[in-house]
Amino acid sequence: MQNSEQNYLVILKESLDKKIRLLEDILEQNKLQENILHEPEIDFDRFNDTVDVKEKCIKELEVLDRGFQTIYDRVKEALNEDKEAYRQDIKELQEKIKTITEKSMDIQSGEARNKEAFQKSITESRKNIRSVKTANKVASNYYQSMNKLNVVDSQFLDTKK
Repeated sequence: MQNSEQNYLVILKESLDKKIRLLEDILEQNKLQENILHEPEIDFDRFNDTVDVKEKCIKELEVLDRGFQTIYDRVKEALNEDKEAYRQDIKELQEKIKTITEKSMDIQSGEARNKEAFQKSITESRKNIRSVKTANKVASNYYQSMNKLNVVDSQFLDTKK
């Protein structure tokens, strides 16, 4: 077992561990979003903060993925040529990848639920906006009508007897 391959395997494992932690952070933000979306009054500033955190995590994941692929390409041949020597390391990598896949699936289902809740919230907000506009229009028409009732047309008073 060459020392450089072993070092690369350690780097690959650490990369996958970081990816798992980032996915857990995204899952946590998904749960926060879900809670925010189920509140009676949605705090869009808090919701945007969760989106920003998730965006940062996704950018870090992209960097990790590129680095992982680069390192994996360097050790792929050695792993394939001597699978028995690297069996335990390969097994650890496979377990970490399995965990990543499960967390990714959880994130996707959470995102779908949050998207549906967000759409529902937006639809309700639009209905509320329409009803407020309608109420304002009705009130405006009412006040205009009432103002016309109080207007007394000029009258000519005949003072001769």
